[in-house]
Amino acid sequence: MKSDEDLRQLAIGVIAGTVTLSCHVPADLWTNVFLPLGLLTEEQSNAMIARAPALIYGELHHAIGLRSVNGFPIFSKFSELSEDERDRLQLFINELKPRPVAP
Repeated sequence: MKSDEDLRQLAIGVIAGTVTLSCHVPADLWTNVFLPLGLLTEEQSNAMIARAPALIYGELHHAIGLRSVNGFPIFSKFSELSEDERDRLQLFINELKPRPVAP
């Protein structure tokens, strides 16, 4: 379980563009963007299905060089969030995201 501080830092990364969330990537590209997904053994795949992550994400420092797929970085590592963590992350994003200033 990620702490509030972990999720706050993750939200800062999402806003800054240094974290890519699976909800921002078309599902048919997931195994190309989150490279280890396509390399899971059947046992690993079943374990992941059992965990039922609500969201996966990659941090830019885990991207493979300057390579990309349809403009998305290719990640050598990804992390998972549970449904509760995803919802808490969204609250932090909403809280930290700059609001437009009316003219």
